[in-house]
Amino acid sequence: MLAIGTYRDMELEVTRPFAQTLESLVREKQAVRLPLRRLPQAGVRSMLAAISGHEPPSSLVRAFFGQTEGNPFFVEELFRHLSEEGKLFDKDGDWLTNLPADQLQVPHGVRLVLGRRLNRFGEDARRVLTTAAIIGRSFSMDLLEALENRQPDAALDAVEEAERAHLLAPEPGSRDARYHFVRELVCQTLSESLSLPRRQRLHLRIAEGIQKVHARHLEAQASQLAHHLYQAGAAADPETTTKYLLIAARQARAGAAHEEALEHLDRALSLWEDDNGLHAAELFEQKASVLRSIGRTDEAIASYRKAIQLFEAAQDLERVADASIALSYLQAWGLNFEAANRTMAHAHNLMLGQNLHSLSSVLSMRAAIMSASGQPQEAEHMFDEARRLSEAMKAPSRGRAEMLETIHYYQSFQLAKVRLTSPQVASACRAAGDAWDASSVEFYGLWADLYSGKPETCAAALANAALRAEKIGHYLAVWALKLGESVVSASRGNLNACRDETVEAWEFGAAHGVGWNFATSIQRGHLALWSGDMEQAEHWYTHGLEFEGKSYLCGLPEACLFAACAECGAPRAAEIWTNRRWQLPVPGQLNSLGAWTALERSVVGLAHMGRSEDIAALRPLTEEMILTGAWTYSLLSPFHTVAGIAAACAGDWSAAEQHHLAAINQTDSAPYRHLQPVAREWYAAMLLARNMAGEAARAHALLREAMTLYEVMGWQQRARHTRKMLGMP
Repeated sequence: MLAIGTYRDMELEVTRPFAQTLESLVREKQAVRLPLRRLPQAGVRSMLAAISGHEPPSSLVRAFFGQTEGNPFFVEELFRHLSEEGKLFDKDGDWLTNLPADQLQVPHGVRLVLGRRLNRFGEDARRVLTTAAIIGRSFSMDLLEALENRQPDAALDAVEEAERAHLLAPEPGSRDARYHFVRELVCQTLSESLSLPRRQRLHLRIAEGIQKVHARHLEAQASQLAHHLYQAGAAADPETTTKYLLIAARQARAGAAHEEALEHLDRALSLWEDDNGLHAAELFEQKASVLRSIGRTDEAIASYRKAIQLFEAAQDLERVADASIALSYLQAWGLNFEAANRTMAHAHNLMLGQNLHSLSSVLSMRAAIMSASGQPQEAEHMFDEARRLSEAMKAPSRGRAEMLETIHYYQSFQLAKVRLTSPQVASACRAAGDAWDASSVEFYGLWADLYSGKPETCAAALANAALRAEKIGHYLAVWALKLGESVVSASRGNLNACRDETVEAWEFGAAHGVGWNFATSIQRGHLALWSGDMEQAEHWYTHGLEFEGKSYLCGLPEACLFAACAECGAPRAAEIWTNRRWQLPVPGQLNSLGAWTALERSVVGLAHMGRSEDIAALRPLTEEMILTGAWTYSLLSPFHTVAGIAAACAGDWSAAEQHHLAAINQTDSAPYRHLQPVAREWYAAMLLARNMAGEAARAHALLREAMTLYEVMGWQQRARHTRKMLGMP
């Protein structure tokens, strides 16, 4: 005969009759115990799907699992409770998402079951456990004993009784005695047994107890103190509550817990909702920076505006300047330069005749916006004015101004300056505790390495830089670093990885509202062209054209479309050239990165069309491009190759050859494997055009090398072109 029985092992004390029976059966090997464990998260998902008839969303499964910890009875009761309350499904019967945690309260059926178990404890024990529950799911014995000291060992007796009943468990690995409630629902049931006023009083007592027990290390208890002071309601001093909420928010941000930090700040703001002074202004400013870090850009902009309004009303103009700079950075991030200019123009007017340090910072930000929008000359003049102010103040450090100048150097294609200043500025920002500005400048320095012959140096630093940017939620930096990874893969000759990483960067930028993501679309156009898909290349270049004229990359998308049409022999290439809107660099002055890269595309496109005279006219600019310190940009041709094409068209064969040899040397030494065949192909074309003795054989050898490299990388469009030059089918 087989008998199957169930029992609660947590209730099986040695004095109970069944304990003796079970002991005998086990000793005589006539019983097998099968422990029934809680359901894993996947089991909770299956149970919810079975009960509801619909596959539940992951967020809801996580919420149910966190609340019930896989107890099937609790899962079912919580489901029925929330379903009856109309909090699980919409009018069409589909699951609702993002169920607030405060709606996951203990259902009545569960409360009855847990209440019956808790009633087995004496009155004193229930009181102690209730105090422990209000402290939190985890608590220290030191604090509990300090709060429940009316009778000797009252706290210890209650904890030991609850541990025997498997309601509490000790936390291993801690020098201090700490316990936690085995189930969150037990903790909730105890907490809800008190009226709101009694809970508030107890929260205040707990806060006072924490301050006594942990007097020497209060900051380490900031999150707990903030919670209990806030839950104590009006009985707690709002200044003290705000103090610990801010400390808790700062600590949460340091640990990349931005959502938790936002909750602390929202609570602090609720204490000052009728205040229009500095308290509220500071809280709105901090809230804006947290919202920025979780990608809620529109809300961050609104919070910055509110902070600026309150700082201005309080006449704290220095804080107006700081908040305005942060706001305009976000606006420029979204390519909304008009709004960014308005923000900084207003701050500029307020700063006139005021704090010179703040005025210098405001001028630097205005200059940075000019540079980002493709006005490098005007930006340089305003940076000069900011520098003069700093020199007049004899400021030892220019802080954010130096960060903004470094970004300007990149946008005006002064890569040697970027490589020099970026590491120093990023290090200084981190030393000052400004991780955001450090990430803002760091990726420009890595990009400068990437395009100045140091792709492996860049590759070695990318991963750590990305981790730092992800931790603080700097999505523009994360996007830029992802794009950098794709170019590194190209430089290693791995075009499949480059393609995958470019798509990843595109999707990340689209998901996080990065306005500069159009630069990724240009790169996707290059990759489509390499694979011979002109339709897709045109699609992506045209997407970039939507942002034409809005940034320092102005000119590049249209010039890329022109060069692609010329390379594919499309008749409309001539029309695009005639009606071009892009501006080429102006000799002898600062020019934007877009102007220099549009020059490269112009020369390559004209070369495919055989328009030597037009190219010869551009030769002085190609020589000046070499002086920028850049070897290439993104997936474009080596700049020495472009200078070599122009020199050959101008009839300077010696200079042309020197440039082509320099391009081959650079692409081999960096290395830029994706550009090695490009450099060889154009040098071969120059040798064939010059047609001196023995040069045809040299050219054919170079073309065979290029063809092999193209084929190895899967660059079929260029491989076909090279075979054609060799007279091969």
